Amino acid sequence: MFSPSSCSTGLPAASPRWSPANSGTEAVEAAIKVARAATGRPRVLYGEHAFHGLTLGALSLNGNAEFRDGFGPLLPGCQPVPFGDTEALAAQLERGDVAALVLEPFRARA
Repeated sequence: MFSPSSCSTGLPAASPRWSPANSGTEAVEAAIKVARAATGRPRVLYGEHAFHGLTLGALSLNGNAEFRDGFGPLLPGCQPVPFGDTEALAAQLERGDVAALVLEPFRARA
């Protein structure tokens, strides 16, 4: 049985401990909100050619222009990193302003 008191997530006191979602895109939207709220950091990194859904937040993390075109402006602070490029990822993380790295095992188009 789930018990909120059994979770120690480090989230702000006003945040829920879990968030039900009907779809992957809703889960991504919640992840963006929780990551920014929990860390106080503005940026979200994502893998190039990623597909996370078509709502505004998830769309901001889509790696292909054909999905994003016509729907801007999108969320600020969302930046792609090349898949498999650990040096590029490390350079972004060293800035100290990254709330989350969102990766999807299925890529939109490589």
